Amino acid sequence: MIEERPTVTDYVLMPDDHGKQDGQSTRPVAYFESPARVHGDIWISRIDHQLAEALFDACEPKGEEYVRPVRQFGWAYAVYRQNAPTDQDQFDDDSALFRAIAVSRLVHPTSIGFETAARVRRWPSGRRQIIPALRSGWSPSAYVMMPNENWLIPDDVPVWGNLVEALYAAMPLSRRLEAALWHHEAVARHYFIDLRWPLLTTCLEALVRIRDERLTAGRGAGKYAGSLRVFLARLFAIGRLDSQLAVDQAHLREMYDRRSKPIHKLADELSLKTKTSHGSDSAADRTAVTRLNPRAKLGIVSARAARTPAGPPRPSSGAWPTRSRARPGGSSARTWRSRSRCPR
Repeated sequence: MIEERPTVTDYVLMPDDHGKQDGQSTRPVAYFESPARVHGDIWISRIDHQLAEALFDACEPKGEEYVRPVRQFGWAYAVYRQNAPTDQDQFDDDSALFRAIAVSRLVHPTSIGFETAARVRRWPSGRRQIIPALRSGWSPSAYVMMPNENWLIPDDVPVWGNLVEALYAAMPLSRRLEAALWHHEAVARHYFIDLRWPLLTTCLEALVRIRDERLTAGRGAGKYAGSLRVFLARLFAIGRLDSQLAVDQAHLREMYDRRSKPIHKLADELSLKTKTSHGSDSAADRTAVTRLNPRAKLGIVSARAARTPAGPPRPSSGAWPTRSRARPGGSSARTWRSRSRCPR
């Protein structure tokens, strides 16, 4: 007798940080009491308690002769994909969940990662199988600057869904936007502020810098446009177009300087003890990073950068693949290939 094919759903759990809300939080706590469609077969919702505990158990190392301590945390919601593809029968084989979660950080940054991510197969007979997602490459963890606002709410879903729809409509992406998205996700996956600065600056620089650009007017006409000059001029001009993106030149200079120090081997001047989501050693750093991250505006910045005085960006043939062997929680460089030498 041939057993019927199972239904397949890929899950990613978001830890519950609602208890960290305090008097400085600007985000309300609102629960996903019923499933909300994000895009296609991707949904967000609270899930059954027993299923969530089973997912946690399946994704934790088992050890040997080891008594697992009582779990002291729960989950706020799950992002999941129904009818997940089974061509390779591996978690999120085409990276749809990875892309959706990465784009969610443009709506509101959260620490949802892939520590608790798994494929669940269910048979009509009632049998269930849970397969943890493979981990390689990038850390499966993500971090935030504001743990007291570390959650999505139902009001985020329409904007989130529209961004995912726009992303797929724009494929293949330009190399410019590919690079920016890759670095934006890399910022979320890094724990130390001193390493987040270069990634965040490079994310913005990817949108406004044109390779081998030369000045077209003034005393320096014909000379190469300096990277700092372009960074300051274009981002300051974008801030004049949209006040939500406005950052004064002094802060832009400081941001670029924080990028340059580790890049030019001056990391000894930086404090690698400065941390992110588990409590920053520097309140000023935490405030600055939060202020300088135009988190929901990558697409707007990209469009407006092309209209700033230094000239339009050159066309690119870069592409963000519709299918990838990248493993969310693993090497997402294979999903955003613009900064990677991984094979296609």
